[in-house]
Amino acid sequence: MEGIALHSFEGKMPFTPETLARSEQLEAVYGLTLTSSYRSFALISSPLTTTQIS
Repeated sequence: MEGIALHSFEGKMPFTPETLARSEQLEAVYGLTLTSSYRSFALISSPLTTTQIS
């Protein structure tokens, strides 16, 4: 994340054309449609619980 932010501060693209092409390949292979509106925390359906062993 830091690298992406630092690149944007300098007006540079954080990813090379090769990296973007690889990302598109992975999206196609895994059937992903990730966009900037994607939120990773939305995948968490319930909080972690702990089990007490007696």
